[in-house]
Amino acid sequence: DLQATSWKQPSVQSGDGWKKVLAKIEQRQPRSVVIDLGRAGEENRGVTELSLEEPVVTVGSNVRIRAVVKNFGKTKVDGRRTRLTMEGGQGPEEWRDLAADEEAVLYFSHQFTEPGDHALGVKIDEDPLALDNERTLVVPVRESLNVLLVDGHFKAEAYQAETDYLVQAL
Repeated sequence: DLQATSWKQPSVQSGDGWKKVLAKIEQRQPRSVVIDLGRAGEENRGVTELSLEEPVVTVGSNVRIRAVVKNFGKTKVDGRRTRLTMEGGQGPEEWRDLAADEEAVLYFSHQFTEPGDHALGVKIDEDPLALDNERTLVVPVRESLNVLLVDGHFKAEAYQAETDYLVQAL
């Protein structure tokens, strides 16, 4: 970025620069967070993806939910449950065998009855590393979707352009 400070040699003084930097860091009172990743070689499965197939969700429409689960372990896992969860309730579930290092794509279906933001999740059975066993997605659900149809031909009568277009298409 052509700044002079990038090219200056560090001063040979008794480390005052480092002391100032450390003092600034200590003023912010940093804290350490430790996340237990389990032991190497232990079994672990996780939900690696959660998404919707539809870009817009409306009340009463059938929504297809895509979840990807993976077996990170070195041995086959028989009959593990993956369950769809919704606000305050449990949804449908699927049982799946997973080979070592296998990834499986699962599909669920759901219909929202009220507009607003809704939390939707996918959860798998517990294993030694619980941190990756669940994934949540907030889904904005609309009451309806406004659509404007324009065919480019002006007509004085209401809806005449749409009906002319439909007749020409047939």
